[in-house]
Amino acid sequence: MGLPVSVKAQKLKESATIRMSRLARSLSQQGYEVIDLSLGEPDFNTPEHVCRAAYEAALEGYTHYPPVAGYPELREAIVNNTIKKGISADANNVVVSTGAKQALYNIFSAILDEGSGVALPVPYWVSYRDIIEFVGGRIVEIFPEKNFKISAEGLEKALSQQDVRIFLFNSPSNPSGVLYTREEIAELVSVLEKFPDVWIISDEVYDRIIFEGEFVSIAEFESIRDRVIIVNSCSKAFAMTGWRVGWMVAPNNDLAVKASKIQGQVTSGANSVAQRAAITAITADQTPFKKMYDEFKKRRDFVIKFLNENLKNSGIKWVIPQGAFYLWLDISEWLSQKPKYQDGNQVAEDILKNVHVATVGGNSFGMPNGLRISLATSRENLQKGLERLKTFFLNE
Repeated sequence: MGLPVSVKAQKLKESATIRMSRLARSLSQQGYEVIDLSLGEPDFNTPEHVCRAAYEAALEGYTHYPPVAGYPELREAIVNNTIKKGISADANNVVVSTGAKQALYNIFSAILDEGSGVALPVPYWVSYRDIIEFVGGRIVEIFPEKNFKISAEGLEKALSQQDVRIFLFNSPSNPSGVLYTREEIAELVSVLEKFPDVWIISDEVYDRIIFEGEFVSIAEFESIRDRVIIVNSCSKAFAMTGWRVGWMVAPNNDLAVKASKIQGQVTSGANSVAQRAAITAITADQTPFKKMYDEFKKRRDFVIKFLNENLKNSGIKWVIPQGAFYLWLDISEWLSQKPKYQDGNQVAEDILKNVHVATVGGNSFGMPNGLRISLATSRENLQKGLERLKTFFLNE
């Protein structure tokens, strides 16, 4: 008999995206050329002026414990950036964390009790489910009705279930890349107005990576603003994944204080030097980042053109992403003709094994009949990866 470990730890799964990336690295180490389309990580280095800010901060003595909720200057920069979107915010209600994942963990821990519900549109980012369930919450899935977007009716049905405390909204979406319009969000808000005891988390990590349309935050709607918690980070928008800087903007100080207390007992403040770099990323020259966003759009256009020309009648379907840097492939029709496969996870593993392309199966996103591919790699890699996917889907 082994030494005891918690039931929670035994139930917690490895992130599907991290797992596929790990398997891809393992194949690469065996000498295979693997095209990794699994991880949502910009392939751009953090710009020099941001790195220099970190270096200078270290020399200036920013090497000690920072405030648990973050340096005042960073919290103020986050507030100013939030206000630019037409949203009122207060620096006292900002908690800087070790990435957006920790911000979400803090929020769920502060709001959910055992069995409390979180209404979650499908498909969703893989870590949502695992973090929610780890802290004792339960998922109330809201399935999309058209173009991977939920309806007001679907939202109302989910919120009507017992003890649903949070609605988690993500636009542009990881993994589908869909962007909700102001009118579509207004319809959801009209439902949320009927449920005044439900918190709203707005995951805005991809708010700057927009290809068509405009980014609209659900926090812009005054009727519900007093219960919207904004979550964001430097990882995607500023090519700072390894720096691990994220944050929450709470609608009131009471929730911010509770989240800060939780963080203070788990990790304390986010990395001091990384926070100083984040101030520069948010407030200084934005040109390098805008060039990065432009390149993501070119990659998106390149991939859609390839799919239209090569997989139009293959049983593979897709919705053109309007933001973020992912593409969701609906393989349900293709799967129906392939009895050897049960779901997207099986397909993803066979794609990696047979043609050496790492994708992520849809199971962990709440939609097993799908695959997510990341566009955060060079067009040369995308070309190779797409050619191999074409070979797999047409010849399997």
